[in-house]
Amino acid sequence: MSDPPAQADPGGRSRWWPPFLAVPLVVGFVLVVGRIGRQLTLDGVVLHLQGGWVLRGQFDVVWTPRVWLPVVVGLAGVLLGPALAARVPWRLLLPASALTAAGWAVALARTSGEDRLRAPLDSVYEYPHDVPRVGSIGAFLAGFVDSVPADSADPWTTHVSGHPPGALLAFVLLDRVGLTGLGWAAALCIAGGALAVPAVLVTVRA
Repeated sequence: MSDPPAQADPGGRSRWWPPFLAVPLVVGFVLVVGRIGRQLTLDGVVLHLQGGWVLRGQFDVVWTPRVWLPVVVGLAGVLLGPALAARVPWRLLLPASALTAAGWAVALARTSGEDRLRAPLDSVYEYPHDVPRVGSIGAFLAGFVDSVPADSADPWTTHVSGHPPGALLAFVLLDRVGLTGLGWAAALCIAGGALAVPAVLVTVRA
């Protein structure tokens, strides 16, 4: 069965501006909400578990030659993506969208250095930290919720406690098939995020 022909959109040429309007609107929304949240926190309102900030950090502007690659890929996706998606067969569009998303994620991470793909996972708060704790998978699933509370005898690390056990189990299985190390863990995260793109396409089409 062949793919259904793409329907021509007579008004498509006049709708190039929504992505460019959406970006400043989203940025403005984030800045306004962040400002409000900061003021509430300064006034003594507790907005997050144990009084911590939802987002925290400091500005660290990076402008090196590495920055150009994700910028170019992002602009190409915005400017050329819709037209290409309308022409590419559906069976090729799905893997191409996932590969493009993965490529952009890798390019974006590498703007801060070659080690930035693995570095975020090298933390006591991330999934790989708790992988060695899992022995029997059955026992792990049966007793998972016992270690979720932060004040339990042996609590899971932050990310593990905040998600269903399947998330940590994915890293455990990756380790047990011999794909050990933070590099493979990072690849799993990138692949999972990239697969969200074709998943959205399939959902919207359905």
